[in-house]
Amino acid sequence: MALEDVNNRSDILPNHRINLLWGDTKCKPGRGVNIMYEFLFRPPVKIMILGDGCSFVCEATNESSFFWNMVQLAYGCAAPTLSDRKKFPLFFRMPAPDTKEVPIRIKFMQEFRWRKVATLHQAFPIFSAVTDAFIDELKESNITLITSEIFKDNPKIQMENLKKHDARIIFGGFYQREAHKVFCEAYKLGMYGRKYVWMTPGWFDDGWWKIPYNNTDCTLEEIATALEGHFELSAIFINIREEESISGMKPADFLERFSRVTNGTKYFAHHMAGMGYDAMWSVALALNATQAFLQDEGKGRGIEDFSYNDTEMAHLIVQKMSNTTFMGIKGWHQFDHNQNGIERRKISQLQDGRMVITGTYTPYLIESKRLEWFDDLPIIWQGGKVPVDASTTYLVKDTVPIGLYIVMTLLASGGILCALFFLTYNFLHRQDKVIKMSSPRINNLILFGCILTFTSTFFSDTGFSQGNLLIYCKVSNFTLTCGFALAFGALFVKTWRVHRIFTNKNNTKRIIKDAQLLMMVMALLFVDLVVLVTWEIVDPQQLLIHNLPPQPSSENDDIIIQKQVQICESKYQIYFVGAIYVIQGLLLIFGAFLAWETKKVKVDALNDSQQIAVCIYNVTVLSIVGVVLAWILKQQPVVSYGLISAFVIFATFITQCTIFIPKMLKRNVVEQDKTVSTTLPTVDTSDVDNKALAQYKARVQELEARIALLQERVDKHEESQADAPV
Repeated sequence: MALEDVNNRSDILPNHRINLLWGDTKCKPGRGVNIMYEFLFRPPVKIMILGDGCSFVCEATNESSFFWNMVQLAYGCAAPTLSDRKKFPLFFRMPAPDTKEVPIRIKFMQEFRWRKVATLHQAFPIFSAVTDAFIDELKESNITLITSEIFKDNPKIQMENLKKHDARIIFGGFYQREAHKVFCEAYKLGMYGRKYVWMTPGWFDDGWWKIPYNNTDCTLEEIATALEGHFELSAIFINIREEESISGMKPADFLERFSRVTNGTKYFAHHMAGMGYDAMWSVALALNATQAFLQDEGKGRGIEDFSYNDTEMAHLIVQKMSNTTFMGIKGWHQFDHNQNGIERRKISQLQDGRMVITGTYTPYLIESKRLEWFDDLPIIWQGGKVPVDASTTYLVKDTVPIGLYIVMTLLASGGILCALFFLTYNFLHRQDKVIKMSSPRINNLILFGCILTFTSTFFSDTGFSQGNLLIYCKVSNFTLTCGFALAFGALFVKTWRVHRIFTNKNNTKRIIKDAQLLMMVMALLFVDLVVLVTWEIVDPQQLLIHNLPPQPSSENDDIIIQKQVQICESKYQIYFVGAIYVIQGLLLIFGAFLAWETKKVKVDALNDSQQIAVCIYNVTVLSIVGVVLAWILKQQPVVSYGLISAFVIFATFITQCTIFIPKMLKRNVVEQDKTVSTTLPTVDTSDVDNKALAQYKARVQELEARIALLQERVDKHEESQADAPV
């Protein structure tokens, strides 16, 4: 078409006719070089090379064509490497190199305030050069590159990496066959839709996603779903404005004529027909200018005199080609200083299954007017708003909810009030026989230990507290450990005294005073304090911050909640904690032994073996569960605080109630008996006398049985002494 139009113009190369010899390189470098040499060695002398459309072929032919002084103009070939004027001095091309997309990419990102981006490209120089230039420009523009992935054939791993890095804005560089693979993986990984923005090369065939390459396990519909809303950035092959070209045709006229010539057949790269048409006009105009110059200068020769050794004419053609400007089918055309075409580019978006041009970029306009968006064809964002370039992460300190804290402190306070009630009762009735026989001073220690244990639940980070969490951790450790030592230490030494009295085989009188028991409890407490103080001096706890697994917000999945947990830890903490567990465990074992040994002692006021057994079972089970949960849930402060506090409160409350309520009930029964006996003389009924008499008789029988038991022991002891050898 172009050749026909040029030859029909009398003002272009008058008295000359351009002849075109063509060969199909099929985008194969070796085939292209072979065809070129066949034409060069075959008469007549050729004056220029028009083509190719594939960068591989252009690179191969240009590495040798300049030795023949052949100026070459390509209607395609966008590889950035072809801009090297030292390596390819006689090479021109209609399109701009793909690296010219870089400013458009940057402008595109700045337009929507995206500051993070990722790239994915196929391992070919045509894509690598663009990506490298883009990365360099990102640094200059203060835009963060999240990751840059390269694949050869299968992009599966690289796509997973993009997903892992939460890449949202992704620029791709690959051929259309591999694009099927990329967007098949995007469909599988869910990397499409309102969260993602994809931009790919725009020189693919029209409707390329509908071509059944059968190289993926996705359907064409699934690939189309993943592609919906993606952008393509490409040269404008047909002027989007109905401007009249140098040939007199407008873009619509050209398309209609081209369709007639091809019978509507969609040949490979048919979308580049306008570029090829303008390339032929560039050749004609450059040769026409060269011929006019030769005639005006009176050189006595013309372009028909060109030979493969004519360097002068080759350079003259280069000069005239560089100055060639005209309105072509693709729009205004001219070359830059690197002999690349200066072209407008378009930004297209796939909307409802068809590509829609939403904007253009015109490099030769002033900066503020280069990027133009079309109001009548706006961008359609699938989420109804511009996607964000990355999820926003908010750091949230994970603290104990104030509601949970209040509940636990109220329960602990209730336990403390109960302990204070027992203390008051113990003090007021300390001279009563039942209370006095149970060692009220030691009972006070048990209750003080329970109070300390309850207070350990008060020290937690609620987010509202102004104190130092590290201090809270240490105070909680001290109160819980010391409280346990006081409560169970006092309980067990009291039982130890009963054990010593009633297991005395020599029947000698033993007096174990409360002061001795108090010293034993203090010794147990001192051991725990030694461990705690040593821990604090040698390996003090530090406040560490741990990040929990991020979770998307329930209100907006573009927002990520990153909870942070403050934990009190030290390097050798496990050893000190283990030492405390061993000490307390041995204390429980010792208490269990004493309870077993004194289980047959019938004096209820002295013997707490049954209550101790209940307490040990209760505390042991809850302690084991609590220790395990504390270890597992140390990075979940809410659950950890709730469960462990509940265990501590429950175990402590049950312990104090189990020990003291039976004593209170026993004391009340005894007091009732006294009341009955003192009122008997004033009661004029035989029934009361009979009841009192029965109670006295039962008491006498109990004492007689006790005397008989002691007498039996004495007799056995005397017999053993008599049988012993002198």
